[in-house]
Amino acid sequence: MRPTPAFRLRDIMPKGLYWRTLLIIVAPAAVLQLIVTLVFLDDHWQATSKRMSQGVAADAALIIQLYEQNPTPQNFAYLQQLAQRPLRLDIELQPRAPLALRRCLTGYQNPVPADVMEFQMRLAIREATDLSFVPETLRHFAADAPLKA
Repeated sequence: MRPTPAFRLRDIMPKGLYWRTLLIIVAPAAVLQLIVTLVFLDDHWQATSKRMSQGVAADAALIIQLYEQNPTPQNFAYLQQLAQRPLRLDIELQPRAPLALRRCLTGYQNPVPADVMEFQMRLAIREATDLSFVPETLRHFAADAPLKA
């Protein structure tokens, strides 16, 4: 004689036809909807992060190129005003300072992993700039990218 197990699945399964129908049809549809939503939101999150990083990198590349055309204190003061007003960027000239990437990433809320933002920023800097226009503090980001023709 076999001993009866303490936990049996049929003891917790629904007995009525309505609840069985709900379990067979609605539960898989709800799980499928949840999976599709998560996949869509993840893809949307990645695309949005990429576009935002590309925009910031393009703005930074433009400021760098404009400064390198005329590296004078008066031009830098003009570029600071230009970056502040329409672009809402605070820039300062620090010739031999290292790039404080970790400090830049601490302002984001928890759902943004730092490595995602760092990856998107590296990619955007590589796409938006040429190594000849990247300042010394940013060259380690674009070092493994080929030069644009």
